[in-house]
Amino acid sequence: FFNENLCDGGGLKQLKAQHDRGVRELCQAKNGKKKGATGWKYNNICPPELEEGFLSTYNVGRKIYLEGLVKQKREEIRSLDGQVRQWNVEKAATTARLMTMRRGKEVKTVRRYDAKNKRYVTKKTSKEDDETRRRRENLQSQISGYDSKIRSARTKQEQLRGEITTLETEARSL
Repeated sequence: FFNENLCDGGGLKQLKAQHDRGVRELCQAKNGKKKGATGWKYNNICPPELEEGFLSTYNVGRKIYLEGLVKQKREEIRSLDGQVRQWNVEKAATTARLMTMRRGKEVKTVRRYDAKNKRYVTKKTSKEDDETRRRRENLQSQISGYDSKIRSARTKQEQLRGEITTLETEARSL
């Protein structure tokens, strides 16, 4: 529709007449299917005497459009399934590398005097060397990254399933 406040007085009548002609042309039954199939949403613009004919063909086109969207969203879900499978394979391989990596250690021997027992005590300590720690942390980070990608993909799939339900409900109502 249009806003009458934006028109000057002389052009308003002409603009209304052109608008009415445009609406009457749009609302012909022959245009309904095309408008519906392009995704255009009907907004109750058609005059009552043209609405039934327009909507009968519009609904056919709208169903085609909605079925196309459902198909596209299902394909996206399948694609995400493939990505999740790949990420799970990569995560499993990374986890296996983490589990089987050599544990490089630094061993320190510390000798100190124990005043209570009046003797020297030797104590050996070991800790993971810096290179091993960096490799382990890197692998753990990669695993966390795969977990994050998988969660994100699953969330997206749930969103798409909700959208499919909405689209199918609309298609059934036509």
